[in-house]
Amino acid sequence: MFPRRLLPLVSLFFFSTTTHAADTWRFGVLPNVAGYTVNDPNGPTDTRAGLSPALLMLVDMGRDARLMAQVVHDSFQLSASTTNIAQDVSSTGANVEYQWMLRFTRGWKPWVGLGAGYASESYSNRYTVTPGGFLGTTYPDRTKDDFTVVLNTSTEWAVNRDWDMGVHLQIEQPVSSDGMRVIRFGIYAVY
Repeated sequence: MFPRRLLPLVSLFFFSTTTHAADTWRFGVLPNVAGYTVNDPNGPTDTRAGLSPALLMLVDMGRDARLMAQVVHDSFQLSASTTNIAQDVSSTGANVEYQWMLRFTRGWKPWVGLGAGYASESYSNRYTVTPGGFLGTTYPDRTKDDFTVVLNTSTEWAVNRDWDMGVHLQIEQPVSSDGMRVIRFGIYAVY
């Protein structure tokens, strides 16, 4: 289920009224490999890695600055043990970061960013198992709206006059104590 609160941000990815959109706004995709750590209020959980698709928007803010916005969807399952709580996790979120260009050499100028994010998370099918492998304790489903602090770095190269490709690394740390921490690594293409 897609949260209605994210609809205005998603619409920015597809409709722009800027007169010089080709010069300042770039749109693309960012498939990620992500590592997930869930801080569950009822006990410990397993960690998980998975694929995470994202839509990407870059807005130039001058020669050495830009905004990076992403809409991301994550869906994965955590395994149960006698201590770890199993759960099906689904999260849809949006991140906005301000990035600065670092001019190390003439050919390599990576971007470093800091920003904030929002995620609508749902945790369902939560349980532990007994030492014999049977159903142990069950927990009620929970939903959560969470805010995150986002740190990232990326570097990109021009493929041709219109397309750029880049490599991106990002850490999303929840502000609350019972949120989801995500580390993402991906390759993006923007037009």
